[in-house]
Amino acid sequence: MFHDTKVPAENIVGAEGDGGKIFYRMMIPERLTSAAGSLGGARAAIEVAARYTTKRKAFGQQIKNFQAVSFKIAEAPDRARRGPRPRVRDGQPRSTAVRSRPAGCAGWCRSPRSSRQRWRGTS
Repeated sequence: MFHDTKVPAENIVGAEGDGGKIFYRMMIPERLTSAAGSLGGARAAIEVAARYTTKRKAFGQQIKNFQAVSFKIAEAPDRARRGPRPRVRDGQPRSTAVRSRPAGCAGWCRSPRSSRQRWRGTS
């Protein structure tokens, strides 16, 4: 867009060709601001979820009293700070990685889908 554009010497900021360095220096605070906004949104969502667990009832008691729900709420702030889990296993993207199984495994290990079905309790 700005190929062969003439700029007077007194209007050049920094050295010639250093525009990229200036741009990347300016992006550091921008990235931090974006990250802070995301963490703030996550914190607000966790607070809403925690309040909801005291309002919602199941089987005659608040759902915050169920172990699975209380563990999820307790883990949420730490997971929000850490960010998403890596999507790689054994150097491959998680969607394509297949764990190897011993040759003597039962008939349920015919394909990668079979292992997921077994964990879910379906056939």
